[in-house]
Amino acid sequence: MHDIDSPFDHFQVRKRDVVLKFGGGAGVAASISGAFVRVVHMDSVFPLGTCINGSVIQDTNFVDFFTKNFDWAVFENELKWYWTEAQRGQLNYRDADALLDFCDRHGKPARGHYIFWAVDGDVQQWIKDLGRDDLASAVHGRLNGLLSRYAGRFPC
Repeated sequence: MHDIDSPFDHFQVRKRDVVLKFGGGAGVAASISGAFVRVVHMDSVFPLGTCINGSVIQDTNFVDFFTKNFDWAVFENELKWYWTEAQRGQLNYRDADALLDFCDRHGKPARGHYIFWAVDGDVQQWIKDLGRDDLASAVHGRLNGLLSRYAGRFPC
């Protein structure tokens, strides 16, 4: 069992009690007393997503929970610059591609965020060593590379 299951053992996710009130006078209220009402959740009013990574998409319990309860995904680290280009010029999009393919197979759009990451401990030394002009060029190159590689695949 995956750790994601334990927090949800004691309650149901995305469900709540609903009180229906009908107007129209005493006659209407009396005529519907004891009526059976069935409510079917057809679609979310707002997107609800969660973070995914290469490990959790291998866990069938997580995949089942994810596909039933979430509309969107965001990648944990797999699009961050330190993940995709740890060494200058050595690009590796294998993990990001696998997550995006997983989302496509399950009909779940993914947010493409954190393509630049400014947490000092997570910035590659080769980036820290760049001068201003070279850094601007590297940022521009990364952005253009991602836009051409993933054009139309991330709705936001």
